[in-house]
Amino acid sequence: MRARRAVLHAAGALMVATLCLGAYGLVAPQSAGLPSSADGTNADAVLSDADVRRVLRDYGMGTYCDVDRVMRDSYVIPGLKMTRTLDADGNLSTCTTMTPQGVCVAGRCLLVSAYCHDRVHDSVIYRIGLKSHRLEGVIVLDGTPHVGGLAYDAEHDRVWMCGYREGKNGGATVSSLKASAWEYYDASRADGPCAVEHTYYIPTLAHASFLTVKGDRLYVGDFSDTRSSRTTIQAFDIEKGGTLRQADRDETMADLQKVRSDGYLESVEGLEPEDDTVDVRNTRVMKHVVKDAARSHGDMPVPVDGALINGQAQGMALVRDLCLLSQSYGLRDSRLRVMAWDGGAWNNDLRNARAWATFILPPMMEETEVSGGRLYLCFESGAEAYRWQDCARVDRVLVLRLKDVVGG
Repeated sequence: MRARRAVLHAAGALMVATLCLGAYGLVAPQSAGLPSSADGTNADAVLSDADVRRVLRDYGMGTYCDVDRVMRDSYVIPGLKMTRTLDADGNLSTCTTMTPQGVCVAGRCLLVSAYCHDRVHDSVIYRIGLKSHRLEGVIVLDGTPHVGGLAYDAEHDRVWMCGYREGKNGGATVSSLKASAWEYYDASRADGPCAVEHTYYIPTLAHASFLTVKGDRLYVGDFSDTRSSRTTIQAFDIEKGGTLRQADRDETMADLQKVRSDGYLESVEGLEPEDDTVDVRNTRVMKHVVKDAARSHGDMPVPVDGALINGQAQGMALVRDLCLLSQSYGLRDSRLRVMAWDGGAWNNDLRNARAWATFILPPMMEETEVSGGRLYLCFESGAEAYRWQDCARVDRVLVLRLKDVVGG
């Protein structure tokens, strides 16, 4: 009898505990999702597949690509709920406001950069397996740069990223990371942020918003928040060691003046209908570059080519004789513009009116990348800072077949 009473007491206690746990489950905060990286950075999605698929269909992507294929090929952007990084004192800390920016394919990895919207945590680059789609690690950068662009130089195994130099003589910078520094970086075991190999100040650009590598050149784009404004993309030679060619102001000015003194070059079709030539001395790109170079001091990367673009440009990709420019700002729909690209000669006109195709896409599209016949589109709208916004949101790097956008 006593044994039976003990069993009944135990059963009653178990039932009460079960009911209590059930009640707690109704009122307690739900789990944000289990992280899939050892350091606590989340790798699960903020939005459901159904929500993202609905956005893509609403924007008519099903008319030129297979939306189901896009969903299968795309990458969930990690760290949007929590990212393990460093704080201003160099201590390991968790950030909940990381905002995606740049994207590039680097060997076996897809890299996505992000900055802390609250500017209290170090910026990062997420390292994602290109085939596995799994988060492999978080690369912590020094400070809180916007990191608007990433590009990979396969020949020299370098990753390039955009930055900004603060202070009286502040302005655009670009920095390189060696593969040995970022490929196996682990913040929990490192002494600090990932080591930067070189940083270059570029006085001929106000901002370094995006970049791409084509052949032996690094192309860097400026940013303006007004869509109709004019700004530039500038090209810089990558030398054999993977560094940028630099010279002092006098030498740089001499190189630029030599280009100007060459006078007339063949123009982009339709630019000068009278004689199909353009006076390089009078192009807005050259005037802009010469003016800013003249104000500089010391050594600087030498701009060897340039193109005119409109504002709100966020990304650039070069493929064959085409240039793809992404354009977005705020809650307005993004644009992906396809332009003719003739290789340069300081007379490329890549302003909006020159586009032969324009795709309307969800807001807050950031940098673009072309690799292996695929087009990668990065969005920042899944970040915590924008989740309250009344707009179509995407928390993925969308992957489209390039031929679906520009043809075979």
